Amino acid sequence: MYYFHREQLADFLSAIREDRQPLITLDDGRRTVELFTAIYRSQAEHGWVKLPLES
Repeated sequence: MYYFHREQLADFLSAIREDRQPLITLDDGRRTVELFTAIYRSQAEHGWVKLPLES
């Protein structure tokens, strides 16, 4: 796992230096956080969770 985090960080820093979009966008990150939040909520509530999540 550490390898992939390192590669994502390296790409992010390169994107800043090269003035380009990173391979993983902020929207990708937001959707990933939302997905994992839904997974944890589903487990805690023992049921289905609809996406997108409500605030």
